[in-house]
This record gives sequence, structure tokens and C-alpha cells, in this order.
Amino acid sequence: MANYFINDMNTSAVDAPATIASVSASSVDSSQSASASLSGPPSSRTIAFNIPRGGDGNPGSDGTPATIASVTASSVPSTDPASVTLGGTPSARTFAFTIPKGANGTPGTPAQISSVSAYSVPSTDTASVTLGGFPSARTFTFSIPKGANGSDGNPGNDGTPAQISSVSASSVPSTHSAGVTLGGTPSARTFTFSIPKGANGNNGTPATISSVSASSVASDQSASASLSGPPSSRTIAFSIPRGASGSNGTNGTTPTFAIGSVSTLAAGSSATVSITAGTTTTYKLNFGIPQGPTGPRGPPGPSGGS
Repeated sequence: MANYFINDMNTSAVDAPATIASVSASSVDSSQSASASLSGPPSSRTIAFNIPRGGDGNPGSDGTPATIASVTASSVPSTDPASVTLGGTPSARTFAFTIPKGANGTPGTPAQISSVSAYSVPSTDTASVTLGGFPSARTFTFSIPKGANGSDGNPGNDGTPAQISSVSASSVPSTHSAGVTLGGTPSARTFTFSIPKGANGNNGTPATISSVSASSVASDQSASASLSGPPSSRTIAFSIPRGASGSNGTNGTTPTFAIGSVSTLAAGSSATVSITAGTTTTYKLNFGIPQGPTGPRGPPGPSGGS
């Protein structure tokens, strides 16, 4: 476990709450000692860590991925030095920050850490910390180099699979600090986030989509969409490439037709025709022909002889 203490503290009274404006980390040669420097006024501190690189070891099997099991922070009197305590194990580190309180100043905008993330980078890369967001909602992104492969160790017993059993979040008043509580057991962790409510903002102009259009373009062009118009009346135009022409189909078989049945229908009926499949290429046409109507009465015939 390594402790780094920062003694360059200015405890004079200031007019604004003490904040950490930035945190950075850089790697140094393995022969140098780890160090941390504190600069800037009490209301806007800058912390810079120098972390010595470890010497290369003999190639070995992949070790257990390193994780950050927990990160905590606590405040101490303004006369105490700032410090950070590294704990846990190489595969499950814990960080405990001790941050001196600044002299009381006029109330400012509540500060909070909106997110903390970490990811591993190749062992040849330099450790770094990226500070983002804004003073009232900071984000920290840690880049941690992978350690060099060590020699093979003795096989260990199978451990209990680790998992996150639950994650919950609740809102707290905007004057509170953001927090995260790690609970459960190493094999079934729970995370409880406390997130301060943000101040109410001004009502914005309602956004609407006034029109949506689509047009086809050549098949070798890319699909695209363009957005235009003011935020309160958006227009979206899609350009969609036509599909490529398909290959010609095979020639079909010429069918053969034959007369099937012919039937007489009642006068006044509609003529009908139906088709009956004989084989795959032979079809019969069946006709229904209505009987013609009865003709008018003919003239009288000549008289017969006496």
C-alpha cells in the first residue's frame, strides 16, 4: 500500500469553495520515486501525480485483470495535508482520497463528480487522467497501463465467480454531493448511486418535424439524410439508393391449349370459360355458351288446298 501526501497547502481565507480544477498523472522512469504536486489557489487546486514505471519481468501467463474495487473520498481540516491511500490487492485496488477543506467562502455552485471511468491501455502507454465536464459536474477518465507479464505462479484454487447483483440510483437535493456506495460481497457486488438534482432550466422551444421526404438515387451512391430548417420546424430529406438490377430469368415453357368441354347454358345466362390443367404445359379450355332467346312468331303460312 502506498501513501502520497501533498504538503503544499495554503490555508489562508478565500472567497470561494475549494475545488479540484484538474488531476493529471504521468509515468516516470522506474528508478525515480513516486511523487504528487499541488498547485493553484485554494479555490482551484491542480494535482499532478508522477508514477514510476515498473521494470519488465520475464514473460509469463496472463495475470488476473486489474480492477478498481472502490473509490472513496473524505474531507479533513484545512490544516491537514491532502493524501491518497492505495489499498486492496493488485487485482482489486481501492483508492481513498483525503482532501483538506478550504476556508469558508461565499456560497458557489454545488460541485459534483458526474462520472468516473477507467480502462486499461498497453503497458507501453503512459498512465493518464482526463478531467471533463464542468466545475459543477466533473468527469474523470483514467487510462491505466497494463503491467508487464510476470513469471508463472502456482495454480490457485477456483474462486467464486464475481458478479454485480444490483445497481440502483436515487436523487438527492442539489446541495448534496454525488456518491456511490459499494456493497454486497466480492462475488455479488451492489452499487448504490446518489445523484444530486440539477437546477431547473429555462423552457426551450418545442421542436417539430415539418416534413419528411425521400428520393431514390443511383445504386452506386450511398444512402444519406439531410436535416434543414430551424429547430422549431425541422425538415428531413432521405436519399435512398436503388437496388442493383437483377439477372435475367430462365425462359419459360410455351403452354399448349386444347378445347375441353362445350356446354349450352340457359338463355339469358352469361357466357363462361374455365381452364383445366392437364400437364405442366397442357391446358384445356372449357366453354359455356348461353342458348339464344326465342325468335318472334313468323307470318301465317298459305292456305291449304281444298
